Amino acid sequence: MKKLAFVISGKSPITIPGGLGAYSYNVAKILHSLNYQVFILGFSTREEMVDLEFATLVHFVNPYDKLLGLGSIIAASFFVARMEALAGENPAEEIVVFSAGIWGIAGINFKKKLAKKNIPVKTLVGYFTTHKHEYHGHVIGAPAKDYGWPQALFIKTAYLFARLVYSPVENKLLTATDTVVVHYESTRNILLEEFKQLKREKVVKVPYYIELYDRQSEVRFVKGASKPDAIPTVTVICRQDPRKGINTFLKAVRLVRDRGVSFNCTIAGSGVFLQQNKRLAEKLGLRDFVSFPGFVDSVDKALDDTEIYVLPSVEEGSGAISLLEAMKKGVAILTTLCDGIPEDFNNYETGVLVPPNHPKEMADALERLIRDKDLRQRLSDNVRRNYHERFSFEQMKNGIQNTLDR
Repeated sequence: MKKLAFVISGKSPITIPGGLGAYSYNVAKILHSLNYQVFILGFSTREEMVDLEFATLVHFVNPYDKLLGLGSIIAASFFVARMEALAGENPAEEIVVFSAGIWGIAGINFKKKLAKKNIPVKTLVGYFTTHKHEYHGHVIGAPAKDYGWPQALFIKTAYLFARLVYSPVENKLLTATDTVVVHYESTRNILLEEFKQLKREKVVKVPYYIELYDRQSEVRFVKGASKPDAIPTVTVICRQDPRKGINTFLKAVRLVRDRGVSFNCTIAGSGVFLQQNKRLAEKLGLRDFVSFPGFVDSVDKALDDTEIYVLPSVEEGSGAISLLEAMKKGVAILTTLCDGIPEDFNNYETGVLVPPNHPKEMADALERLIRDKDLRQRLSDNVRRNYHERFSFEQMKNGIQNTLDR
């Protein structure tokens, strides 16, 4: 029996940064291992189809990109039309659509279209947080004292937009889809609290897995020659938006520098607040100390040169893919007690956890990690072992298979 699967990432997992792309890449590998012919659909810089070993990437250019969130909802029709065409070219007895987040709206619209042709479609949506919860994190992470009143007002307006426009769309999506896949209890609780009509049995928690892979970027991370006496390198890799708490991290870096502690510092990743974070670093006197390379091609290579990985988030909804990547590499981790992140760590055993939005507590923990090489090594060993015990391809594969069998 031929089986066909569409994975809707929203943005390309290869050419555009973002956690949903990386998540979709891993889901596609899982579905391929379950004998599905897989297509990954996402927006990119040009129209093309790219063959991977386990899937075919279908890239679109989004003409509504400048409309931000509203444009994303409108552009879902691109995915529906392309899935219809691909389903016609590749007849199958079973069709699955696995969407990342809000892009599930395309999946349910596609299912309605094929229902008219008496072709059944299973729809699954992988969820990490809601737009209301995420944009509230943006508000917390973009105070006017750090980024100015115009930026703070813009973020608050976006939060209002998320509540008025995105929340009703999400409610429709979550009600109509067959299954909502989550990987954290935090996410399940957020969904059930915000959407009262959502049935608990529809929200299925599945084991998790991530894979490090290279993307296409003009920025290359090149590993330098290692030196036994080299000072530690501290790295942040994330999409730079307010909820990631980069302002808190920069203030902590300033405090640690003022204490005379030596270390290298890189904040990698692109995003809407990249320039704002650069300006804040300059305001804090860190322009020549903190490197902002932008979107990098290889998280794997970046983590090779990292002794301490930091994610200072004030909102995640779930855990964070970048943290799992650092866990898998065995890097000492400093992060926050935010949403689902504590589900992945034991404090000072597999990582160091501090309250979000608290620069001094982060500075104290960062200084301790920089000065204590033995602590870093213990955390590194423990977190690598813990990752391989708790996260595996086979566990996620079995979880997805069981979910499909429902």
